[in-house]
Amino acid sequence: MLGIFTNKPQPLADKIAGVLFKEHTFAFVIGDVEGQPMKPDPQRMLAAMEKLGIKPEDSVFIGDGKPDIVTAKRAGIFACGVSWGFKGLEELEGADLLINHPSELLHID
Repeated sequence: MLGIFTNKPQPLADKIAGVLFKEHTFAFVIGDVEGQPMKPDPQRMLAAMEKLGIKPEDSVFIGDGKPDIVTAKRAGIFACGVSWGFKGLEELEGADLLINHPSELLHID
């Protein structure tokens, strides 16, 4: 199962998922909603995962910045940093794994 957890506003998150990933189905798309906690607070993502029966210890959180790594750590999820994001590698400090190409995702155990 794949999900999206972003600090982008919910309508924008939905649009991006629909346009860029129209051939994929996501178990959840969680964006910023006024009055709800944002990354690095994992509360909303963990609630969505629990509803779907997804265990944090069986998951991988993929991100390109410090909020992603911190969110993963707070949630008890394996943190995978990607080097091709908008931020520098120093933003990925603390990641359990750093990858340089999307194809490397296929080899995460």
